[in-house]
Amino acid sequence: MEYCFSFNQWSFSSHQKPRRKIPHPHWYIFHKSTGSLDGGHFETEEYDQATPFDLNVVGFERLQQIAHILANEPDQSSTISIISDCLRLYVQAMDERFRYACFLAFWQLAEALTLSETRRGDTADVVKRLAWHGERLGLKASGYTETLKTYSKKRNDIVHRGIREVEDGDVNLLKSACETALQWLMKQHVKCAPRVGQKR
Repeated sequence: MEYCFSFNQWSFSSHQKPRRKIPHPHWYIFHKSTGSLDGGHFETEEYDQATPFDLNVVGFERLQQIAHILANEPDQSSTISIISDCLRLYVQAMDERFRYACFLAFWQLAEALTLSETRRGDTADVVKRLAWHGERLGLKASGYTETLKTYSKKRNDIVHRGIREVEDGDVNLLKSACETALQWLMKQHVKCAPRVGQKR
């Protein structure tokens, strides 16, 4: 839902609190295969400021446009499975309170978007594949690739050395890079979706 509302829009933040617009739900209800209902609670961090959220007509229409893609559990080897994993990682990144944690969560999303696990998690491949989308951001010949290389080192410093020097600009640019790659992936899925009658 969060990505649906932010889809194709720019969003920059400058604060030490979650970047998301929609607060994470505190509880959930689900249908069991037996037909009975059950539920539970999410472990969420309490924040000082909570902004009321209104689902307007435009937002609901956007939600309807994208919801059908994730209506059923996807096959684990499918593109839609990658998209659903990426949306889950996006939500977790947007929920992070501190810059360094948010940065790490977006880097994790970048790894998922670039299928880094197929290349043993090589950060150079993450940079190369993510930088490929730079032209869509209007960043051709701008030093974008070098910036992403710096971010890969920053990620390693956080994970392996405990250095947490992350600025809002770092988080915002990495967030935009991930959103651009995710948008491209979703468009490719729609573009390559099988015709009616074909197997998905």
